[in-house]
Amino acid sequence: PQIFAGEIANGMADVLPQATRFPAFTELSLMDDPSLVAEAAGIIAREARSVGLNVLAGIPFPETDAKLISKKIVKTTQQFNIACFAKIAGNDSSGLSGEIGDAASAGFSGVVFDTQSFDAAISGVQSAKNIITMIDWQEENWQQSLVSGIALLRIATADFGDVHQQIHAAISTNSDLKSVACAAVDRLLRFKKWLHSIRPSQTHPMRPFREIAHPKHLKFAAFLAKRLTELAK
Repeated sequence: PQIFAGEIANGMADVLPQATRFPAFTELSLMDDPSLVAEAAGIIAREARSVGLNVLAGIPFPETDAKLISKKIVKTTQQFNIACFAKIAGNDSSGLSGEIGDAASAGFSGVVFDTQSFDAAISGVQSAKNIITMIDWQEENWQQSLVSGIALLRIATADFGDVHQQIHAAISTNSDLKSVACAAVDRLLRFKKWLHSIRPSQTHPMRPFREIAHPKHLKFAAFLAKRLTELAK
């Protein structure tokens, strides 16, 4: 099956082109840090492939498919509160409000659309508290994004407020950003574990689930915490 993503060839160049639609992915954007993009892309692509899922980049969707996609893309991820996105050209905020509202009323809780008008769209949705959001990068940058500190912070905290203000507040009160980053990484690991549980591969047996204490994951979290601090300046 297919995981919806942006232009994520970095770290995913070897995925197979053949795929069918799989309604789940998390939008994680690292902005301008290619090394962390590659690491995160590698983790996600490797684990997805090991359970028989293919990752395809740059999947365009016509506006008429927005409602169908918004429901299908969220269904299998809501238990993790992991946000998803669909790149849908031409939607205005009122149109998105309708699609998101329909998805929310149907019980789906993680839809995110990669569009400049998303914040305006969810403002009119009463059940927006059930929608995990992450947005705010320039249109020309989304193609090279996979994982960002802002996105991971929202995944970790399910925070629907202004992300930059939240980061500033955390820093001003000496909050432990590393623990927030660890929680975000932990969600990725739970997503990895879930992938293995639903599609164990005959050629890639399920590997033991690694806890967040694994040195590689702590290093990833520390790097992410540093990035969050930089974003807040």
